[in-house]
Amino acid sequence: MLSGGVESSALVQHAVDMDIEAECLHVIFNNKTLREAKSAKLISKWNDIPYAEVTMNVDTFGDKYKQVKRKDSSWWACGALTIAPLGDYAQLWDGTHRAEISPVALAPSGMTLLLKSVGCDISIESPLHSYSKQEQYDSLHNVVKKLVISCNRVTEDGSPCMKCEKCIEWKNFLIS
Repeated sequence: MLSGGVESSALVQHAVDMDIEAECLHVIFNNKTLREAKSAKLISKWNDIPYAEVTMNVDTFGDKYKQVKRKDSSWWACGALTIAPLGDYAQLWDGTHRAEISPVALAPSGMTLLLKSVGCDISIESPLHSYSKQEQYDSLHNVVKKLVISCNRVTEDGSPCMKCEKCIEWKNFLIS
């Protein structure tokens, strides 16, 4: 589950370091993550790992749902439910860090239950959850550090907006 952010990029690095055969999945939702998709694809390519995308667009469901606020994990769960049954996977990995609290830290458990409900005997794990966001960032190769997404709404001049969830998170974790 490669978003193009720190935690999922660290998971890719972890798979490479552990010589684990992996594939990367990015979920594009509401066109919000098109920028992240470009980064995720480059991170996957740099690590020579197969990459796939699933597109979920709330517009499909009509205007009624366009303004509904929800956490990103609901879109990632849809991606997991779409892809996991298609492959012969032992696990799906979801990026989290030790400072995250419920429901984000519990998202892998919830997605595992959903997959089991459709007959997919696979677990979703977060193998780097015991590491801080900074420790995960530090584990990345310098090339990948430059590809990691730190802002979902860059300004016209390309600088971070300093208002979105990712900007606030980076500021709180003091990632350099």
